[in-house]
Amino acid sequence: MSAHAFATLSTVRETFVDTPQSDRTPLFRLLSSLLSMVVAAAVTIALGAKIIDLVDRGLFDAGRFFSYFAPAFALLSILILSITALLGTKGRRDSARVAGVRAALTLGGITILCTHTSLLSAAPTNAEPFVGTQTWPDAIIEIVLPLYLIAEWILNPLRARVSRWAPFVGLALIHAWVIFSHLRGQLTGWYVNPALDPQTAENPMAVIAYLVVISVSLLVAAFLLLVVNRIHYRIFPRNFFES
Repeated sequence: MSAHAFATLSTVRETFVDTPQSDRTPLFRLLSSLLSMVVAAAVTIALGAKIIDLVDRGLFDAGRFFSYFAPAFALLSILILSITALLGTKGRRDSARVAGVRAALTLGGITILCTHTSLLSAAPTNAEPFVGTQTWPDAIIEIVLPLYLIAEWILNPLRARVSRWAPFVGLALIHAWVIFSHLRGQLTGWYVNPALDPQTAENPMAVIAYLVVISVSLLVAAFLLLVVNRIHYRIFPRNFFES
C-alpha cells in the first residue's frame, strides 16, 4: 500500500470514529435535562395539590386561579421545562431560540422571587381564599422553581448566544400581565391583588412607586441574564459560532 493510500485510509478512519463522538450529547447536558424534568414534575404535583385543595373546599375558579401570576407561570414552566428537557437530550447545546425562551422563563422566576414577600405577595390577607391551606406547594412554585431557573441559567454554559432582545421578551410579558390585571379589575371590579386597586389601596402613589421599582429591578435582571450568556460564549467560543 502506497504512502498516499495509507494517509487517505487514516483520514477516513479518523472521520468515521471521531465525528460521531464530537456530536455526542455531553453528560452535563443530559443531567441538566433530567433535573429540568424532575423540577417540572415537582411543579406539576404542587400545582395539582393546590387545585385539589381548592376543589375540596369548593373555592376553585379556574379563571381567577390562573389570573394569579404564580399559578399561570407554574403552568407555563411545566410546558417549557418539559420541552426544553427533551430537546436537551440531543445536540451539544441549546439553540439560540431555546436559550431565548429559557432566558424569558428565568426572568419570570426572578419576578416571582421579587414579589414573593413584598407588596404583591400571595398572603391570605390580600389574595382571598385562593391561596389554599397547604404551604408546601407554594414553596415549590414560588421558591424552588425560581431558584432552579436562576441557578440553571448561571451554571449551564451549553447554550448558544441569544439575541440582545431575548431576555427582555419576558419583561414585556410580565408588564402585559400587570396591564391586563389592571384592566380586568377596572372592568369587573375584581383585582388579582387588592393592592393593585387604586380605590382600596391606602396610598395609590406608593403602589405606583413599588411597580416602578419592580420594573427597574427586572430591567437590570434582564440585562444581567444577557451578560451571563455573553460570559458563557466568551468562555466557550463554540457557543457563538454555533448560534
